[in-house]
Amino acid sequence: MTRYTATIRGTTFAGSLADLSRAYSRLRDQSGEGASTFPTATVLDERNHTAGFISYNGRIWAENPDDVRGMPNATPIYDNRIEG
Repeated sequence: MTRYTATIRGTTFAGSLADLSRAYSRLRDQSGEGASTFPTATVLDERNHTAGFISYNGRIWAENPDDVRGMPNATPIYDNRIEG
C-alpha cells in the first residue's frame, strides 16, 4: 500500500488517501473556517512527488482544486463520499 503525506495547518499526517482525507476534514471542522480561508493541502507520495491536492470538501484530486472547478468531468483520485 502506498503511503502518502500531507501537511495541514503545519502538522504533517501520513497514511492512505482515506487517512489524509479524514485528517483534513477533522481539522477543517475544528477550525470553523469556510472554503475561502481554510487552505487546500498538497498530497505527496513516497518519493516526495506531488500526488494530488485535498480540496475543502475532503476529496483528493490529481489536479489543483482551483483548476478542477472549471472541469465538470474531473474525477477525484479519492472520494470521501464513497467509503470502501
